[in-house]
This record gives sequence, C-alpha cells and structure tokens, in this order.
Amino acid sequence: MSLRAYQLFLEQADPLVGLPLVVAGLLLMGFGWRLWKFCVVLSFGLIGWAVGVVISDASGSPDLLAPVGLFALGFVGFRWPNQAVSLLGGIAGSFLVMNLLGVAALLDGAAWWVACIVALAVFTGVSVINRHLVVVFVTSIEGAMLLVSGMTLLCRFSPAIYGEARGLVSGSALVASFLLLVPAAVSVFYQISESNRSGTDT
Repeated sequence: MSLRAYQLFLEQADPLVGLPLVVAGLLLMGFGWRLWKFCVVLSFGLIGWAVGVVISDASGSPDLLAPVGLFALGFVGFRWPNQAVSLLGGIAGSFLVMNLLGVAALLDGAAWWVACIVALAVFTGVSVINRHLVVVFVTSIEGAMLLVSGMTLLCRFSPAIYGEARGLVSGSALVASFLLLVPAAVSVFYQISESNRSGTDT
C-alpha cells in the first residue's frame, strides 16, 4: 500500500474503523517489546508489500507483486527474527539519513546512495548490539502511526473537529511530525522502563 493509498483509506473508511486502530496502536506502544517477533514479521511483510507496489508501478506489471512481497519478506521475518530485527534497525536508520540528506540537499547522485548504504551498514551493526532498543523504537513508531490514524478516523464523527485538525496538519509538516513523534517518544520511554523493571530482553 502506497502512502497515497493509505491517505485515501483514512479519508474513505468508516469512522468506527478508528477504534481497532487505536486499540492496536496502544497495544504496540505499551507492549511492543513483548510482541516483538510478531511485530518483526508484520514490519517485514509491510516492507515487502511496499517494494512490490513500487516495482509494479515502475514496470507496469500486475499488482500480484505486492502480496508476493508481503508473504516472502514476512516469512523471512518469521524464519530469522533475530537477524531480521537487526536489519530492520538498519533500514529505519538509513531511511532517516536518506530523508535528512534529501531535506538538507547536502548530497545527490552517487554520493547520496553511498551515504545511504553506509548508514544501512552502520545502523545494522549497531542494531545487532542493541537489538532490544530497536524493537522498542520500531514498535513505538508503528504504534504511534496506528494511534494517530485511528484518532483521525474517530475525529470524523465531529465534522467541525475533523476539519480543524485536517487544516492544522495539512498546513504544517511540523505539526504532523509533532503529533506522531510525541506519542512515539512516550512509548519508547515507557517500554524501556517496563522492560528494565521486569528484567526481560528480546
């Protein structure tokens, strides 16, 4: 599913769909470190789906590549979860670097690709050492995205509130980032605290 398709889903879905999204988001934000294997399989499956969509759009091939990518990478995450979560941390870190370089316009062309590949290698190596923190970080982001999506749908019960919120978010990328990063940051600190208190690690 592309970002545009997901946006259309949020605009067209029934507001009641927001309730399970909010519940799922809160579960991931609070207990993602306990459900890390399931989250790794889900994350890899979604990455496979996105890769399939991109290849289908670029080549004009049927959309069957998306479900194939979903199941193929989902199986990789299921079969090798420890290695998969480290690679997931590398992908997340390189994606962050990629966007920062793009926004700042510091590099382009071959240098940009080299920087992204180096970031992938570095963040993957760090993730091998700090696998638990990667699990907490990824599940916090995923949970925050589901929570914000669910709240967006529930706001549609009140057209006035939905209109104000949509105008606020669409008018400033900073506000949209703030709405996502704040619950994600709260989740990160909460999960670290809970896992340390229970003495559980991935």
